[in-house]
Amino acid sequence: MREPDTLSHGTGGLFATSVKITIRRHKNISLLSSPAIYLSRLVVFIVVFFSFEITKAQQYDSIAVYMQRYEYQKAINKINSIDKYDSDLKLLELKASALYGLNRYSEAIRVYEKLLEHDSSDLRNIIETAHCFYSLGDYRNAQTWLRKAIRISPRSSYLYQQLGDACYQDDDFNSAVLNYFTAYSADSSFYLSRQLGKCFDKLKQSDTAIWYYQKAYDLNPGDFQTTYRLANLYLEKKDYKTAVNLTDSFLVVDSARLKMLRLNGYLNFLNEDYAHAIESFNKCVHRKDTSYFTNKYLGYSYFREEEYEKAKDHLEQAFQKDTTNAELCYVLGLSCDYSVYKKSGIEYLTKTIELATPSSGFLSHVYQDLAAANTGYYKYDDALAAYLKAYELTPNDTLLIFKIASHYDNWIKDPENALKYYRIFLATRPEKTRQTYKIPASGGMVVSYYDFAERRIEEIKEEKFWNGKKPETSPEK
Repeated sequence: MREPDTLSHGTGGLFATSVKITIRRHKNISLLSSPAIYLSRLVVFIVVFFSFEITKAQQYDSIAVYMQRYEYQKAINKINSIDKYDSDLKLLELKASALYGLNRYSEAIRVYEKLLEHDSSDLRNIIETAHCFYSLGDYRNAQTWLRKAIRISPRSSYLYQQLGDACYQDDDFNSAVLNYFTAYSADSSFYLSRQLGKCFDKLKQSDTAIWYYQKAYDLNPGDFQTTYRLANLYLEKKDYKTAVNLTDSFLVVDSARLKMLRLNGYLNFLNEDYAHAIESFNKCVHRKDTSYFTNKYLGYSYFREEEYEKAKDHLEQAFQKDTTNAELCYVLGLSCDYSVYKKSGIEYLTKTIELATPSSGFLSHVYQDLAAANTGYYKYDDALAAYLKAYELTPNDTLLIFKIASHYDNWIKDPENALKYYRIFLATRPEKTRQTYKIPASGGMVVSYYDFAERRIEEIKEEKFWNGKKPETSPEK
C-alpha cells in the first residue's frame, strides 16, 4: 500500500483553517519529479479559497453598511440570501439586531434563543433577549432573563437598574425599590434618584418620594417630569410657596412649557396670589390654550381681583365645556351680577339652583345672591321670593332675617311684614350685648344691626300711628 505524502498549509484571515493537500504518487512519477503539477494545483486551491473568503468578507461589509444606515430590512434580505447563514453565529447576531431595530421583537427572540443554544452563558445575547421581552411589554419574562444575566454578572449596577425598570413597569414597586437601591449604592445617579422617587410616590410614601425627587431635582433642575411631580407633592401637602418656587425656577429655563404654566397659575391661585395666577394663565391663553382648566381658574382669579367682566368672559368659556358644574355656574352668575350683565347674572344664578345638590347652606347663599341680583335689576318681588326660599333652607340665619325685613321695608314697601321680620330678628339678640352684625350709619359710623332694627320698629310703629293705624304691642314670633 502506498503511503500518501501530505502538506499542510495554514492560512490567516477572518476564518482560519488548515489545508491538507494529498498528492498521490503515480507510477514512475515522484513529487520532486513533477513540481509544475504540484504548484499548479496549489495555486488553484489558494485562488478558490481566497475568492471564497473575499466574497464572504464583501457580504459582511455590505450587511454592515446596511446596519449603519439603519436599512435593517435590506440587511435581513442580504443575510437570508446567504447559503446556510443560520450556521454562522455572526450573521445570526446581525439578523437579531436588525429584527430588533424593526421592532420585530418576537422574531428577534427566536434568533437570540438559537444563538444561546450554541452558548447559553453569552451575556450580551441574554440581555438582548430580556430587552426584546421588555419591548413587547412582557415584563415577567424580561425579569427572568435579567436575573439570568445577574447570575453571570452579579456586580453590574446596570443590570439591577434594568431589572428595577422591568419590576416598575410590572407595577411591582417594592421589588423595583430593592433593585434600584442595589444599583443606587454603586451609582446615585439622577435617573435612579428619580425612579426611586416615582416608586415611593406609587407606594403613597410621599415624604420619602419627596426626598428622592429632591435629590433628582438637585442633579437636574431642568427635568420637567421631576419638577412637575415634586411640585404636585408639595401642593398635596398644601406647601404652596415651595411648590410655586419650584415651578418658577423651571419656567425661567423653559417658559413655554404649557403644563408647568398651568400648574404655576393654579399654585399661585391657591396661594391667594391672584395677580401672578392671572399672569401665568394669560401666558397659557397666549399659547392658544383654550382648556376648561385654564379658563376656569383664570376666571376665578379675575373674580378674586374684582375684575368681574374679565372673569365673566373666561368663566363662560369654561361653563360651555361643563354645563353641570354648579360652583362654576354660581361664580359666573356673581361675575355677571357684579358687572353690567345683570340679566345674565339672574339666569346663571337661577341655573345654579337647578344644578346644585349640596348642603342647604350653600343653596341658601345662592338664593340670597339671586335675591340681590333681582333687586339690582328692579325685580323686587322675585328678589323677595328668593329671600324667602333661602329662609326656608336656613331659618337660623339671623342676618338673612334682617335682609328679609329690610327688603319688605325698603323695596316692597310693606311695613306690616317689615315689622314682623324686624321683631323676629330682634328676638335673636344675645342676652349679653355682642358686636356681631353692624351696619354703616351717617358720618362714617357703624351701628349694630340689632340697634338699627330696634330703632326701625319704633319708627314703623310711629308711622302707623300717624297714618291712623292702631300700633301693635306684642312681637310676632
